[in-house]
Amino acid sequence: KCLVNELFKIGVSIEETDDGFIVHGKTALKGDAQLNSYNDHRLAMSFYIAGLICRHEVVIDGFEWTKISFPQFEDLFCQLY
Repeated sequence: KCLVNELFKIGVSIEETDDGFIVHGKTALKGDAQLNSYNDHRLAMSFYIAGLICRHEVVIDGFEWTKISFPQFEDLFCQLY
């Protein structure tokens, strides 16, 4: 539910099901949203990646949770640019 709610905010055509979700087609991601990581490092990293292909900026509340499993995550991505 968390993933569906947050991805919808950036323009993903997504539908929640009883056991997960369905993504409908290929959609350009608009961004221009503040996403909640729900204090989950996996969501924070996923939203960061999604934000890279959004037209507009994405702000991730709780991004610091990435330090739990991958402290170098942001630094390594910055090196790719």
